[in-house]
Order: sequence, then C-alpha cells, then structure tokens
Amino acid sequence: MKLFLIPLSIVVLCSCATKSIPEATKTEMDSDIKRYLNYRNQKAYAVAVEKDGAWVSGYGYGYPNQELANKRALLECEVQKQSRKISADCFVLFEDGRRKNGI
Repeated sequence: MKLFLIPLSIVVLCSCATKSIPEATKTEMDSDIKRYLNYRNQKAYAVAVEKDGAWVSGYGYGYPNQELANKRALLECEVQKQSRKISADCFVLFEDGRRKNGI
C-alpha cells in the first residue's frame, strides 16, 4: 500500500456551505487533482472546504477495492484537517478517477 500525504497551504476566497465547490476553489485544486489522476486505479480523492475557501485534500490509491481507497482518502483528509485547523467535513470528490455525481 502506498500512502500520500499532501500538505496544503492554499487559501482561496469563496463561499461554500455544502458539498459543492465554487469555481474559484476548483481552479485552485486543478493541479492537485491532476496529480491524483496520475495514480493507478482503485483510487479516491477527498476534500474539506471551509466557507472562507481554505481547503485540504487526501488521496487513497492502489487498493484492492474502491471502498478501501475511499476510506484512505477520507483518513488522509482528516489528518490534513487537523494540521490545518479546518472544521469542514471531508467528502469524496473523485472515485477511481471520476468525479462523483452531484458534487
């Protein structure tokens, strides 16, 4: 199993009360998402986005099934939340390289 922690210090201006991600924040996440997309299958990308636009992410990849990849991505996101003092909930934005519907 591979582990990938991503320390993030990017802060963007946006308003975000649900699991939707504003366009300004999406633009800032592009390079992080591109890095994630290069990993092999059974992967997941989770994020937590604050109302002020601060965000963190976590990856899970190379797992035998999608559920384990999702759990790892959420765990890594939680670790980053604590280190960056983010209070927003982590949620899975991408599963196996595909953006989840409705987000």
